[in-house]
Amino acid sequence: MHLITGDPGVIEAGRSYYLLHDDPGAQLVDSPCINAGDPSYTFAGLGLTDPAGYTTSSIHTADSDRPDIGYHRSAALPVPQFVLTTMVTPPPPGPIPGSGAITPVSGLTYNQYEVVGLGAIPANPLNDRVFAWIGTDDDTITGTLNTVMITANQTVQVQFEQIPTFTLTVIKTGIGGTIDTRALNGTYKDGAVVPLVATPSAGYITIWTGTDDDNSLSAANTVTMNSNRTVTVQFREPKSYHVPGQFTSISAALWAIDPGAGALLLQNGDEIIVDAGIYHEAGLDFQGRALTIASQHPDSPECVEATVIDGFWNNRYHGRIFVMQSGEGRDSVINGLTIINGYEDTFHLYGNSDVNPTADPNYAASIGGGIACITDPVLGPASPTIVNCVFRNCTVRGVDGRDGADGEVRFNGQDIGPGDTWPAWDEWDEWDNWDSAPDGGDGADGDNGYGRDPNLLLIPDPNGMDGMGRDPSSPPGTDPFDGKNGNDGRGALGGAMYFGPGSSPVIRNCKVYDSHAIGGNGGAGGDGVDGQPGRDGQDGRDGQDGGAGVAESGNPGDPNYIPEIP
Repeated sequence: MHLITGDPGVIEAGRSYYLLHDDPGAQLVDSPCINAGDPSYTFAGLGLTDPAGYTTSSIHTADSDRPDIGYHRSAALPVPQFVLTTMVTPPPPGPIPGSGAITPVSGLTYNQYEVVGLGAIPANPLNDRVFAWIGTDDDTITGTLNTVMITANQTVQVQFEQIPTFTLTVIKTGIGGTIDTRALNGTYKDGAVVPLVATPSAGYITIWTGTDDDNSLSAANTVTMNSNRTVTVQFREPKSYHVPGQFTSISAALWAIDPGAGALLLQNGDEIIVDAGIYHEAGLDFQGRALTIASQHPDSPECVEATVIDGFWNNRYHGRIFVMQSGEGRDSVINGLTIINGYEDTFHLYGNSDVNPTADPNYAASIGGGIACITDPVLGPASPTIVNCVFRNCTVRGVDGRDGADGEVRFNGQDIGPGDTWPAWDEWDEWDNWDSAPDGGDGADGDNGYGRDPNLLLIPDPNGMDGMGRDPSSPPGTDPFDGKNGNDGRGALGGAMYFGPGSSPVIRNCKVYDSHAIGGNGGAGGDGVDGQPGRDGQDGRDGQDGGAGVAESGNPGDPNYIPEIP
C-alpha cells in the first residue's frame, strides 16, 4: 500500500464520484496521486498500456508511465455521452420578468464528466439581469457565467428579471449650507451609487443621515440604491466643551444628556478640550459619534505629557481607557493625550467553580489595554484617528482557564448485620407503648461502604468501595471518577491598542512605552475524591509585548516603537 498525504486535488463529479481532472480527460498535474502508484508496475517507454486494460483517465485513454492512484476503469470501454438541455424560463412571482438568451444551444452531446461553460446574455444589459440559475454547478451565482459538469442527461435553466428601480429623496433641514435636492431626487437602478455634495457655510459642518457613511463630516458623501432611500442633510456649528469647565470629567461630557432633545448632548463634530492634569478615567466610549477629544495644545510634547488619562486609582486598575465599538470612522479623533495604566482582563476568572468548566467560546482573547477598536457585526469596524498620543504601562491579560471541578463523593453505603439479640413481638407489653419495649442487642459492624453515583437510585455499587470521586459531567454510573481537567488559558492582543478585523485607523506620531500583552494561565485540575486529580489546563500563550497592537496583535520589537500609519 502506498500512503499519500496532502490534498489529492480532486473535484466532485456527483454525489459519490471524485475525479483527478479539471478539463475533459485531463488530470491535475499537481495532484500527489498522479504517477504515484506501484513503482514496480511501470510501462513507460515500452509502448505498452496497462496489462490489465484499466486506466484512471475519465475518457478511457490508456495510462502510460507509472500508474496513478485512484479509481481505475476499463480503457476498452467507450466514453459515456449525455445530452445537455438549456433553456430560458421566467422567474417566480415577484420580480418583473426580463429577457435574454443562454449558451450553449440546447441539445448538444458531451462526454461524461466534461465541464461545460454556460453564458447568460441579457437582451438589454441596462434593463435586464440574471435572476437565477437552476441545475448548474453553483446555483447561487447571479452573474452571467456559470458551469455544469456532465454526469447524466441534464437540464440547465436561466431566469432573467428587469433591474428594479428605487426612489431617492434628499431633505435639507435648518440653515448653514445648501445642497441641490432637485437634481438628486428621483429614481435610480438597483446598485447605483449616487454622489452627494453639500456646501456648508463658513463655520458650519455637514451632518448626514441615511448615507453610506453617516459618521462622515465631509461635505461629500454617497448613497447606494438598494432600496428606497431618504437622505437628510443638516448643517450645524460644532461646539467645544472644556474639562474641567462645563464638565468635571471626560466621561461626564460623553454621557451628558441634552434635556431639551432627550438625547446625548455632544453630537457629530463637537470637541472636548482637556486641560493639563491627571484624570482617572476608564471605559470612555464615543458611542459611534464623530467627536474629538484633545489636549489644549496637541502639537506640544510638553502639553501632551501634562494631560494624562490614568486608569489606576484607589489602589486598583479600572479597565481599558477607550473603547470604540459602534462603527466609528476617522472623524472620531483622540489627539494629544498621555494614556497610562490601562488594564484589561475581560472574562478573567479566579478560583474553583462548582460549575463544570467548558471551553466556552465567549472566553476569547482579551483585547486592548489602552484602546480597543472592536468590529461590530452590524455597524462594522471602528477606524478612528489617533494622533500625538503617548501610551505608558498599558496591559492586556488573557483570561485564565477555570479550575477543574472536583470529583463528587459517592454515597457511603451501609450494611446492617445480625445483632446479638432481636426483640420478639411477644415481648411487648402494649403495641402502642414503645417506651416499655426492651432494648435490642448491638448490631453487627457494617461492611465497607459501597460508593454510589448520586445520580442513581440508592443501589450499592461493588466497584465503588469506600466512596470514590466522580466527574460530575460524566454520565451516571460511568468512569472516570477523577477531577475535571482545567480549562486552557486564553490569549491577549494589543497591550496599548487593538484594532478588530476590517479596521483601518489613522495612527500618527504616537509613542508606546512599557505596554504588554500577557496570555492567561491554565486552570488547575480539580481534585479527585479517592480518584486521580484532573490534569492542569495548558497555559495560554503570552501575547507580543509593546507596540500598537495593530491588526489584532501587538507589534514586536522595540518597546519605544513609534507606529506611523498614514
